[in-house]
Amino acid sequence: MKTKNIMKRLLVYLKPYRIRFVEALLCMIVVAAVKSGRVYLLKPGLDKLIESKDTNLLIIFSAALIVLTVVHAVFSYIQNYLLAYIGQKVIIDVRNETYAHMQKLSLAYYIKRTTGALLSRLTNDMMYVQNAITTVPVKLIRDGLSCVGLLVVLFALNWQWTLASLLFFPLLLLPIKFFGRKMRKTSRQTQEQMARIYALLAERISGAKVTKAFAREEREIERMRESNSDYFNVIMRLLRAETMQRPVLEIITYTIS
Repeated sequence: MKTKNIMKRLLVYLKPYRIRFVEALLCMIVVAAVKSGRVYLLKPGLDKLIESKDTNLLIIFSAALIVLTVVHAVFSYIQNYLLAYIGQKVIIDVRNETYAHMQKLSLAYYIKRTTGALLSRLTNDMMYVQNAITTVPVKLIRDGLSCVGLLVVLFALNWQWTLASLLFFPLLLLPIKFFGRKMRKTSRQTQEQMARIYALLAERISGAKVTKAFAREEREIERMRESNSDYFNVIMRLLRAETMQRPVLEIITYTIS
């Protein structure tokens, strides 16, 4: 399923909490505005302080930075709390709906799937849904607004340099697209591997009497080690892609600038 279709389905679950989401959105706007304001205040403010050496101006400048920092911290907290609240509520709704749907499925469905895989759907996969709800709006909306605000500040400070830098902006899209595709693929593999671990746990715990009867404890321990090792290898591929993305983007950005 494409990311666009997934986000559309998530929006359906956000509707009951749209008021709180709008409140979080307003907080994001304030945070983005304050972040841009601090950047704009630093450059001309420091220049004037160096030129004038005025003690009163230093006090005003310091007080303004403190106020902006406090405002940024307060609204960041409110935004994060609201998104966490929405994320938890949506997870409860999705889990209840999924469980109700599973109760209506045919017996053939359960025969073809392991207990661990079904448990993984109700637990581990829900964590990914919650992460999408709490982090995607921040990255798309707040960080997007911050970029727009910072661009306005940069144009105000030096529009020629900013315009020249924007000409190379398409170069940043290539690594973003590459790493995004790689992380989506690896993320699916981590979900599948975690489902296998859940399946192994469910089967071995429910069959503990058989394991004990045939003295297969060491064999089951080895199977769990192998499954955990496979999961470790997959999750490390995902983490490598995530941690590599920022340095690559920074190298391109500083090279352009």
